[in-house]
Amino acid sequence: MLRQRFPQARAIALDFAPGMLQRIDWTCERVAGDLEHLPLVPGSIDLYWSSLAMQWCDAARALAEARRVLADGSALALASLGPATFHELRTAFAGIDAHRHTLAFHTAEEIRELAALAGFVAVDVEKHTEIEHYSDFKSLLRAVKAIGANQLGAGRRTALMSRNAFERAEAAIEDLREPAGLPLTYDVITLHART
Repeated sequence: MLRQRFPQARAIALDFAPGMLQRIDWTCERVAGDLEHLPLVPGSIDLYWSSLAMQWCDAARALAEARRVLADGSALALASLGPATFHELRTAFAGIDAHRHTLAFHTAEEIRELAALAGFVAVDVEKHTEIEHYSDFKSLLRAVKAIGANQLGAGRRTALMSRNAFERAEAAIEDLREPAGLPLTYDVITLHART
């Protein structure tokens, strides 16, 4: 969609995982890099677009880097995840163990404040909810793992869960079942701002 809207633009695709860069099916420059330490010179881009990547980073650092590489008068457009994301997993694992099973996502207001602190103006933040449904708990967990959301940093489980603990979490999430299946919420926050 970006290519259609800006057909003459010089596009740079950046991802931390080189394998993801290989999956891009349009002509662009591909750069393996970290959102917290962008390998781009200051003021070198006119549009920073990111979809569901910032929540895996230090948001303040990632937004400061976005501001650094954007030219004056440029635009930032990104989507991240808010605190209601995966609340079903927190419910399922509540009381099972002391480990953290989801990230501590920023609120929309925190993202607004971090963007302003990074030097962005005309900051507009919106929220909406997307809910996916899965036939069973294992399918739901595989979907979370497939998007890379199983790497949680400090406080995460580093050993296998016992069968008993897994069955208790599975029973707890079954209480949330809807006619379409087991729900998994994505609390999507969009941020649009200018430099």
